[in-house]
Amino acid sequence: MLRFIIIFIFLFFLQYLGAGIPKANDIYFYLGYFSVPLLLAISINFLLDLLTS
Repeated sequence: MLRFIIIFIFLFFLQYLGAGIPKANDIYFYLGYFSVPLLLAISINFLLDLLTS
């Protein structure tokens, strides 16, 4: 769980540094914008679990 949180924070930080927080968009844009680091963190954590077990 700690590895997942670290990966998620790292990916979200990279996304924030690259584009910042966009303004004046609809809710669907923000759902996609904030879910991309979450989905990538889930995928990376799953793959790391497979590789280390």
